Amino acid sequence: MTVKLQMTSSIRFRQLATFIVAFIVAFLGSSALRFGLSERTVQSIAGAEAAAGTTSRPVSAADAKRSEVLVKKGVEMRLVGKDLQAVPVFREAHELDPNGRTAGQLGLCLQAVGRWADAERHLSESLENRENPWVEKNRMVLHDALETVKSHVARVEVSGQPEGASISVNGVVYGELPLAEAIAVNEGVADILASKEGFAPLVRSFTLKGGQYQRVGVALQPLVDLSTNATAASVQKAETSTGLQATAAPQDEKGSVFASPWLWAGVGAVVVGGVVAGLLLSGGTESAPPIHGGKDFPGSM
Repeated sequence: MTVKLQMTSSIRFRQLATFIVAFIVAFLGSSALRFGLSERTVQSIAGAEAAAGTTSRPVSAADAKRSEVLVKKGVEMRLVGKDLQAVPVFREAHELDPNGRTAGQLGLCLQAVGRWADAERHLSESLENRENPWVEKNRMVLHDALETVKSHVARVEVSGQPEGASISVNGVVYGELPLAEAIAVNEGVADILASKEGFAPLVRSFTLKGGQYQRVGVALQPLVDLSTNATAASVQKAETSTGLQATAAPQDEKGSVFASPWLWAGVGAVVVGGVVAGLLLSGGTESAPPIHGGKDFPGSM
C-alpha cells in the first residue's frame, strides 16, 4: 500500500508540474519575455522533467512487457534521428519499469537533445544499478556519457527570505526555502524565480557555464495593501475636514470683527466729524455755480 501511494504521489507531482507549465504558457504567452523568460526557456518548461526521482516499486508483468516494447520503439526512433520524439517514449518506459536499463536509455536520449541536467540524473541512476546485465555491459559507455554531460551542467544554490518561498529555475519548481541542496541546471541562461503569496516576486537571470557553482541570495519584499492605505487616507481626510469646521465655529459664535457694534460706532464718529469740519472750512455756505465765458451756465436763465 505504501509503495502504491508513493507511485501515485510521484505521478500526481508530474501531473501538477505539467499543469503549471501549461498555465504559464497559456497565461503569459508572448509576455513571458517581460519576466526575462526566453523562448528557449518556455520550450524547456514544456519538456522538462519534475525534480523528484523515481521510487522503486514492484512491477507487474504487464508493465514490464509494455516497458520493453517502449524501449525497443525508442531505440528504433533514435536510429532514424528522432531523438526528441523518443524522449517521452523512454520516459514512459522508465515510469512503468524503473530499472538501470530504462534509466540509461532515457539518460542517453536526454543527452542527445541537450537536456544535460535531466540526463545527468538518469545516467547516475543507471550506473548505480550494478545488478542489471545491460548496465554492466554498457557501463563504460554510460560512464563516458555521464562525464560529458557533467561538463554542461551548472549548479545553483539559492538561499534567503522569506522561509517557504517557492524557487523555480527555467519554469521548473524545485522546492521552497530553505532548499536542501543546490539545483542542477543546464549551462546557459538560468531564469530564477522566487515567489510567495503576499510578497512581490523576484526574477534573477544568470548566464552559467558547465561546472559552475552559483550562489544566489533572495529577499522578497512584502506587498503593500492598497485598499488599506486608501481607507486610512479617507479617514485622515475626513478627520482633517472636521477639524477645520470645529476651528471656524468659535469665530461664528463671537461674531466677526465687521459685525462688532463698537467698530461701526467709531466709523460713524469719524464720518460725522469729517462733515462738520468741511462745513466750517467753507464758511457755512454752498459753493457758487460754475461760470463759463463770463456768462451764467447755459440753461440757468
